[in-house]
Amino acid sequence: MEKQVVLLKSKYPDLLLLFECGYRMRIFDEDAAIAARVLGIRANRHRHSLQTSVPVHRTHFHTTRLVQAGYKVGIVKQLMSVAMRAQSQSTQQQRQPLERDVVEIYTRATIPESDEESESSDTLPVPRFIMAMVEALPTSKPLFTQRIHEMKEDLGLSDIVTGIYAYDLHTGESIAEEIEDDAKRRRVWQCLTRIEPIEFVLPVGGISTATKRVLESYTAQHQTVLTTASEPQVTHTYRIERLENSAFATSTALQAWNDCCSRLGEPFPSLPALALSCFGGLVAYLRSLRLESALPVITPQRLKSTNQMSRPVFRLSPTTERDLELFQSTSAKNETGSLFSLLDHTLTPFGARRLKQWLRMPLVDVDAIQKRQSAVAWLARVETSSSLHLTGSVLLEELRETLLPGTKTIERSLQRVHVGRGSPRQVLRLLTALKATNERFSSIRDELEVSEEVPVAIGHLVKAFPSLGGEATEWLNTLDAGGMQADSIEHSVAAIWKRYPVWKDEYDALTAQHTVLDQRFDELLASYQELLCDPTVTYGSYRSGGTGQPLEHVLVVPRSLLSRLPSDWQVINTTRSIARAYPREVVRLQLDLDVIAEHQRAVQQKLWLAVLQAIDADLYVPGIQCIDVCADLDALCSLAMVGRLYPNFVLPDFVIAHRLEIVDGRHPMLDLQQGSHVISNSVSMTADDTHGALCLVSGPNMGGKSTLLRMTALLVVLSHVGSFVPATRMTLSVFDGVVTRMLRLEHATRASGDDELEALGTLVHETSRRTLVLLDEPGFGLSSTQSQAIACGVVRFLVQRVGALVLLATHSSAVLNRLKHFPSVQHLVMSYEPAGSSSSIVFQYVAAPHNHVPTHSFALQAAQSAQLPISILEDASIRIQSSI
Repeated sequence: MEKQVVLLKSKYPDLLLLFECGYRMRIFDEDAAIAARVLGIRANRHRHSLQTSVPVHRTHFHTTRLVQAGYKVGIVKQLMSVAMRAQSQSTQQQRQPLERDVVEIYTRATIPESDEESESSDTLPVPRFIMAMVEALPTSKPLFTQRIHEMKEDLGLSDIVTGIYAYDLHTGESIAEEIEDDAKRRRVWQCLTRIEPIEFVLPVGGISTATKRVLESYTAQHQTVLTTASEPQVTHTYRIERLENSAFATSTALQAWNDCCSRLGEPFPSLPALALSCFGGLVAYLRSLRLESALPVITPQRLKSTNQMSRPVFRLSPTTERDLELFQSTSAKNETGSLFSLLDHTLTPFGARRLKQWLRMPLVDVDAIQKRQSAVAWLARVETSSSLHLTGSVLLEELRETLLPGTKTIERSLQRVHVGRGSPRQVLRLLTALKATNERFSSIRDELEVSEEVPVAIGHLVKAFPSLGGEATEWLNTLDAGGMQADSIEHSVAAIWKRYPVWKDEYDALTAQHTVLDQRFDELLASYQELLCDPTVTYGSYRSGGTGQPLEHVLVVPRSLLSRLPSDWQVINTTRSIARAYPREVVRLQLDLDVIAEHQRAVQQKLWLAVLQAIDADLYVPGIQCIDVCADLDALCSLAMVGRLYPNFVLPDFVIAHRLEIVDGRHPMLDLQQGSHVISNSVSMTADDTHGALCLVSGPNMGGKSTLLRMTALLVVLSHVGSFVPATRMTLSVFDGVVTRMLRLEHATRASGDDELEALGTLVHETSRRTLVLLDEPGFGLSSTQSQAIACGVVRFLVQRVGALVLLATHSSAVLNRLKHFPSVQHLVMSYEPAGSSSSIVFQYVAAPHNHVPTHSFALQAAQSAQLPISILEDASIRIQSSI
């Protein structure tokens, strides 16, 4: 055993190995030390090595904790049974240890969920993307193919083109990118934060220093530590795998790409050169994990891109997403209280992902926006015709009550089948769900065909739904449902042997041998009954202890006959009434029977893998199409539920003129939390052909300036998603993005003037005429004069030269005086009133138009709220009065 451990560890040096030995999984040497630290168990020194172990039935649980800590785990099992070793002709071979090898390799991104986790959890599954990444200089070959002396450090830090390919084998989603980036790798960082990969595949040849720093920063920031009352801390660590450069060769990658796309009956998409190289590296990595069957099947719906240069998209940087709390609340540090939590009424994991994708990449085509609005309004029953009310309402109820709940498990069960790891019970669940979904959707299609004025978006989805009920029904009729429900491969495939004559002949031969041995057992039992003169002697089974397999065909005889047993019989157990014995002939027959049963199980497993491949070939592509249609319907129903649950929300109107008008708008998250207590505000901005528009927002600190800015941006984002918005009326043109520069607590603790200037420079470069810009007290970290100059200069450039719509929140009178003469400027002041005779004020949170610049300072009120000493407040008040 020790020699096998040393041999396998030298063969797989990068794996943490778990050896199956009886009913324990044993771990040795440095692997044992790691497992003891991560799992919180004890490791003891035995003979010459450190050892620890875990129960076999808890292998998946402990393996999951090890891969979450960043380790690649290999499961070592016996390649032959004890019975097969006993059948060896050589006595020396019979005394050799059982041959073992690594049969499964798991990482954090590839380990499957247990059935209990996937069925009991109601939370949205976390994406587990594997991302391959390569870099190249513009008009040059990839960095990993160049020699060190050919690279220039200045070029290596800037003017880089980065290719990525990310794949989640649990959902089948793929993301391909080719990004032109600057020295700061901002777009690479944005891509990482949006995809959220947990494993990276890189070439050993080279990657730029700037990108290395970005990867290190990303992995450091996104590591999480989980702690429970009964278990130690486990850090979710990111894994970086480096492969040989040949794995990223274009020729090899192109061949793999064509193979993965060959199952499509339609022309398949092409990839940029660097993304194609990344795909080749990803394929090589999956093959190293023995996951050849898990290679992605490329469909247009499963292949996505967030590259903003490839097609027009609504620009939302990670900074803007964080400032607006689109996906994570600043206070709760999770989705609770975010804009996504307001919109998310989905019923399926893929529906929630689709809604998040819509929110992350809103529409920029007015026709597409209006089509989605029409579908959402129809489902939410806001049409004027009573018949449409009924049809939309009935469809929404049918989708949410009958169709969508039955599709929750389809995606992950489909992927289990695709990677060849589906159990009979999972296959039964998949086939049943597909058949039921097809039947329910067919009835919905029939109802919609006789309806009038069905929205175009819903009509397209209905037409795109594939016909998959025939294949699912055929497989349900072919396989044994009872055997699949019992999770038995033997009974599941009982009626399908005729499809595979080669394996059928082999299995029939083994079955015939099994029958002969059963007859021989009966003959021996009759002879033993005659020998002992007792017809009650029979066979039984006996478990000697632990969780090992019981001994079969053990002879059970009355204890009174114990003295009459032949001397070559092995007595293995006695009680007061019976004795259990093992005759030598029975032992030999049982070994033969175990060998035959082992071969039968091997043939059954081969047949089951063939069945999984056949089901995958018949149902994977239409199943993916079914998931995509249901995801869109689930997301549409979720947006419709917003309109149904919040009747004071309205659908915005889009116009051609470059304008933004919000009447009695409310902050969406505050409206959800506080309801009628939220104070509404109005914003109106109209640009002309040559200049943009400016909205100045001033007022006391904590008076609601930042809330007004966020409300405006959130309503614009919701409008482009196709959702209802909390307002009395909203009219706007199509925007191409929202950019923000808003002061946050982390800025106040570590930001500098250089950081502020760099952030404002990035904002200016990302702004176009159709961009909404939010500036909240720009110039932080600079002197008062510098911040005023920077704020005025940036605003003038954005409004006069770029022509954008800009909202600026400031309490600087100098900035307000300089910008109040703009042609299209609106000045809003957050209202307040004095609180009695004291110096404090009461916030009204109402943005009122003002034609003059307020000269009153609110510094004293802010200092009083911060509970500064009274002596300081009195001295400050005297100085303010003397300066006026």
